[in-house]
Amino acid sequence: MDQTEHRMDQTEHRIASVIAAYVPPGVAYEVVPVPLGLTNTTRLVHVDDETWVVRLYNPHTKEAAGIELEAKLCAELAARQLSVEVPTFRLTRSGGTFVELADGTLGAMVRYLPGSPPELSQPEQAQAYGLVAGELAEALRQCSLLELADAGRPFTALDALHPLADAQTAAVFMERPPFALPERQRVFYETQLAVEVAETGWWRGLPRQLVHHDILIFNLLGQEGRITGALDFDFASMDVGMLELAICLNHVLQQSDGSLELTDAFLLGYGRHRRHTEEELGCLARATRLYHLAVLRLYIGEHYAGKPVEPQFRYILGQFETRMQGLATYGEALERLCRDRLGGHASA
Repeated sequence: MDQTEHRMDQTEHRIASVIAAYVPPGVAYEVVPVPLGLTNTTRLVHVDDETWVVRLYNPHTKEAAGIELEAKLCAELAARQLSVEVPTFRLTRSGGTFVELADGTLGAMVRYLPGSPPELSQPEQAQAYGLVAGELAEALRQCSLLELADAGRPFTALDALHPLADAQTAAVFMERPPFALPERQRVFYETQLAVEVAETGWWRGLPRQLVHHDILIFNLLGQEGRITGALDFDFASMDVGMLELAICLNHVLQQSDGSLELTDAFLLGYGRHRRHTEEELGCLARATRLYHLAVLRLYIGEHYAGKPVEPQFRYILGQFETRMQGLATYGEALERLCRDRLGGHASA
């Protein structure tokens, strides 16, 4: 058995061990591979005419307290009866939220939600996306999980996002990247990082709340022309609230090639549920910069953990460059649009 086969065998053994903590002996089940899970290892499990998602958590990005936060957060959101469903956790046979295997691996089973990522090419689709993003952002703002609020890893704590990617190791990565990067992009990255370091703490004093950090169209589910589910609360943590807006705006601009028409439609939907202060809306470019630096830092950490991250790293770095260039051109117009649609109410 070669090293790759050995790792695969270990993974399947861990998956079976997690399932055993949830499914009684003698109960038949079927495990189905899924093309998901760069951060965590995932499988689908069909048991008792139901489908569940089994996760083996990435030990570098998830700890027990973070799983507890995610589980309680999803339970609270589900109880609010939002317009979308969220993946609630199944309890183990002993009543626990998750499983810790003998080798320290953490695992859990969460409810599978049907559907596929909705489209984001027309104004009405962008508005529907905005409605869901704003609804989730407001619901997260109102969540009462203060005792677990510090369990996650905020993007504003850039050097603590991944244990294998502090400032020094990230610098080494960019100085001697493991795959070819255009010199232009390396210089761009270093310039943006230097600006972030020089402006360290620009976000202090801005309203904080629980933030999903990844409400992208790919993490939403649609059925019969409407958005029905929201996934991937893996990186939820207490953070600067307007980061959610900046991340979603970046996504709309990326998917629409910078269309302010679709962006306006998104804001119309988002503003139905969530508003922001003038000070928050004045920080969109800074938040966009921080978001990209944080995601790139996570990929750097995953590289050092042995994961193949080249396609994802290249995509985010290219998006980063495109977005900051775009904001230099239409940033003032975007900020005015945001003030028109989202201003006038203070964030609590």
